[in-house]
Amino acid sequence: MKAIIRPMTDLAKKMDEIERFCIIESLPVYITKKGTGRLVVLGHETYENLMSELEKF
Repeated sequence: MKAIIRPMTDLAKKMDEIERFCIIESLPVYITKKGTGRLVVLGHETYENLMSELEKF
């Protein structure tokens, strides 16, 4: 899976771009702060699919 990595400042400045990756391309976006991973942003459908897969175990 392709990794999309963006700095924390992009959450406010480039939310449309992050949303496109998450919703249209179904990719997670890794958010960093000072070069360290802090968050992962997922589209709702991707998140629900992951949770459904986890429930199988």
